[in-house]
Amino acid sequence: MKRGLMALLLVIAIPQSPLADMVGAAAPGFVMEDIDGKPVSLTSFTGKALILFHFNTYCHSCRLEVPTINTIQQNHADLKVIGIAIGNDRREAETFRLQYKPQFTLVADPGQKIYRDYSVHTVPLVDIIDKTGTIRYRGKIADYADFESAMKQVIAEREEVGPHLWNRAPDFSLKNTLGKQFRLSDIIGEKTVLVTFMSVKDRTVRQIVEIMKTLFARYRREDLEIIRIAVQDTLQEVNDFRHKYHVSFPILLDSDGTVAARYGVANLPRTLIINKKGKIRYSSDQIALDNLIPILTKVKSYFREELPEGELRPYLEKVEPGVTAFDKVTLEDGRNIYIGTSTVGNEKLIVREVFRDVLCDVCTNVHFVYSFDYKGTIRNIVLVESIDLYGEPIDPQEFIQRLIQKANDKLPLKLREDIDALTGATQSCKLILEGINETPDILMMLRKYRDLLAAMPNR
Repeated sequence: MKRGLMALLLVIAIPQSPLADMVGAAAPGFVMEDIDGKPVSLTSFTGKALILFHFNTYCHSCRLEVPTINTIQQNHADLKVIGIAIGNDRREAETFRLQYKPQFTLVADPGQKIYRDYSVHTVPLVDIIDKTGTIRYRGKIADYADFESAMKQVIAEREEVGPHLWNRAPDFSLKNTLGKQFRLSDIIGEKTVLVTFMSVKDRTVRQIVEIMKTLFARYRREDLEIIRIAVQDTLQEVNDFRHKYHVSFPILLDSDGTVAARYGVANLPRTLIINKKGKIRYSSDQIALDNLIPILTKVKSYFREELPEGELRPYLEKVEPGVTAFDKVTLEDGRNIYIGTSTVGNEKLIVREVFRDVLCDVCTNVHFVYSFDYKGTIRNIVLVESIDLYGEPIDPQEFIQRLIQKANDKLPLKLREDIDALTGATQSCKLILEGINETPDILMMLRKYRDLLAAMPNR
């Protein structure tokens, strides 16, 4: 186990598609252009090992990874490295190249096609694709020596491999130290599930046990299940650990390591995050101690990704305090909007909730509600989650006011052309703009609901 590192959570997910189980699967094909306009496709590298470096130009962790990726490309002439800039356009990728000097091919993926096809849920993320087009490795470069070993094996081998765990959640049933049975299928899809695969013999776990206790006490709630699994530890060892460190949270026993093996856990600790829909939202083998606060901040934002109706109502009222009641309308693309009538002038107003995964490990996701009228005039924006950088909130009010003003002059808006970003929160600002820029599409879809809206009583 790596010294100075910890894992707090492992979250388990139901597969969303056959491609969710990515390791061992055939790499999805793509045909793109790099930022110099040259064609790039998966088939053009048949017979050659390939690394896909999934990143975002505004992600601090991704920027720090560039020198390592450069070293990989320099040391392996028989390996092709392609950086996929998720959600970034060519201009942003070109700026990234000028600033951070990547020595590998850059492809802009503003429409997030590769992001979806490859089931990417966090960045930075690395896929190693062997000469047969099979994904053989997926993860972060936590330890370069281990990564180098895996990479050399993939380069050398031509054989295909069978399916291995990436993004699916095999069911399991384990007992805790009190003999109480836990079965994953009883809660999957209903709660956010946090699981730690750990060992009480691990010095790192002993160092962070107080943090684990605080985490359990602070974040325990009805829609969150926190689970710790002791791998290849005996009942006596776990009970001694609980007694010595005054541990009150339950620990499940995987004494023979069967469940850990089923999940492909080779090194402890191991972490992932899942939301209530069963989608994996974060994946990492380890979390560094100095990243604890931003990681907890990001985890917390996923709890609020899908606000229950009762929790959403106060934000609807805050963004439009002059409306006493809202009617929910589900549009043809599945998006929900809320329509109410202003007490001033009986004007019908629209409120929309927007959630965007910022992808970067150290930034909070973007979550806000905003209101507009039938002419597309943006009236107000209220954040559900504060914009954080490394766990520290920053004040976006000036940016929001400028955004409202600019949006009412023209849509769509482009960041850095029509409006400047908050320093250090460029990606967050960009995602807020993306949500606001969808307003005309929302209004177009609402035309089909004119009869319904006309029949709605003024409140």
